[in-house]
Amino acid sequence: MKKYDIQMFAAFDGLTPPSVSSMSGKDVLMCVWDSAGAKLLAVGGQQDSNVDQEAETSEISTKSKTADGDWQVSVAGMKSWSGECSGIRLTSDEAQQALNTAFRESQPICLKWIDKKQKKGIYAGFAYITGISFEAPTDDSVTTSFSFTGTGKLHDLIAKPLESDTMPEGVGGADL
Repeated sequence: MKKYDIQMFAAFDGLTPPSVSSMSGKDVLMCVWDSAGAKLLAVGGQQDSNVDQEAETSEISTKSKTADGDWQVSVAGMKSWSGECSGIRLTSDEAQQALNTAFRESQPICLKWIDKKQKKGIYAGFAYITGISFEAPTDDSVTTSFSFTGTGKLHDLIAKPLESDTMPEGVGGADL
């Protein structure tokens, strides 16, 4: 049986675990700006949040020219983003109220995702709230979810950090 030298496969001194640059989902919060754009509000009661980014493609294959035999050739087109935030329904939460108002009034709302542990922005952009779900099971907490579709660019704040990165009040505290 062969013996393998573990040092060939890992940069590990045996004493300190390797450093990994990643985020934990529990540290990521979706936030909204109030209607005046003056205050960033973490959505209270949050349990899950996701952002999906997509690009349309257009086929440009022809009978005379294909990429590699029978393979379709495509080019990227318009990009879009959408997602959802869900959690416990809090009737007094200012951020949940702002999301409800944006939906009822068909107005875009400025969303921002932050890493509350690192106190840094992740993504930001304007979106329309396209759906609100309310669930009241007999044996559990009342929950709500907000679906949204972006309008315009989704800004990657990790790739291009802001000079002054605004955080919601109480970041890192138990009140979020």
